[in-house]
Amino acid sequence: MSKRIIPASIVKARRAYQRAAEALSAATKRAYPVGAVVTVRLGRSTVTGVVLSAGSAYWWHEPDRVWIENIKTGKSRKFTASGYATEVIYSGDTEQALQPDPVEHP
Repeated sequence: MSKRIIPASIVKARRAYQRAAEALSAATKRAYPVGAVVTVRLGRSTVTGVVLSAGSAYWWHEPDRVWIENIKTGKSRKFTASGYATEVIYSGDTEQALQPDPVEHP
C-alpha cells in the first residue's frame, strides 16, 4: 500500500479557504444579528422578516446563510447574504421594531 501525499499547495489553499469561509460566517453574523428585522428580495417577492440565525456552525457549509421568519406568514426562509439585496431595518428590540409608528392627530 502506498502512502498518500497531498501536495503542499493544496494544503495551503485549503487552509486559506477555511480561513476565508470562517471570516465570511463571522461577518454574516455581525451584519445580521439574531432578532434583527430585515427586508430581503427573494425572487419576485420582497420579504420582511426577523433573523433567526446567521452564518454557519460549520465553516464548510453555507457560511453566509441567513434564516429569517417572515413577519406576515410566519414561515421560515433562508437566503445567502452574498447573493441577495437586503436591508437591515432594525437590529435592537424586535418587539419594539414591529410596533406601528404612533399616529399624531392634529
